[in-house]
Amino acid sequence: MKVHGFDISNYYNIVKQVALETDFAFEPVHATPNSKDDFLPISPMGKIPAAETEFGPLAETRAILTFMRETLGDSPLFPSSPWDMARSDELISICDLYIESQARRHLAEALFNGERDERAHQEVPGAVAKGMAALGRRAQLSPYMLGEQYTAVDIYAFWTLFLARQLMQGMHNTDILASVDGLSEWYELVASKESTAKILESQSAAMKAMTGG
Repeated sequence: MKVHGFDISNYYNIVKQVALETDFAFEPVHATPNSKDDFLPISPMGKIPAAETEFGPLAETRAILTFMRETLGDSPLFPSSPWDMARSDELISICDLYIESQARRHLAEALFNGERDERAHQEVPGAVAKGMAALGRRAQLSPYMLGEQYTAVDIYAFWTLFLARQLMQGMHNTDILASVDGLSEWYELVASKESTAKILESQSAAMKAMTGG
């Protein structure tokens, strides 16, 4: 499988880390979001990550993870029971829709010197707070999102919260992890994984190369 993306992208890093944790063979192909004629057949919205599989192209992080899960079969990184699979999807939706995508409204300003969006500055803190409260109601954090077992949902949550936390600290001087009991400890636990540290290092190097820092 070829995976198009680049090391700064949190969603690309989700796929990359799941692949590292499961020894899923993939070939990285450097790509940034674009609408070029040769990329849209692979990623219809021009987003990353996007994959080329033996069956055809596949876009969207969650779809790629589903393909990896079904290809791998039994894997400790993916829960096997229908209930835990549903719980994983619920937690991923909370992190995706109600936390990361809300904080992402600050992305252009925070990381790319874009214009200030006053409406976003008014709306994002409350929206993210609601998302964090929802996560607190559902995440088990004993010590992982689903309980005792480290799974792909921990990777997904880590990278969505990583960006959301960075944006909220920069724009609103607030640490979203502090709003949920046990979340900071969970975050440090996942950050301590060898695969996480490796990808964080690659991301930092890519960011420095892009910004000249």
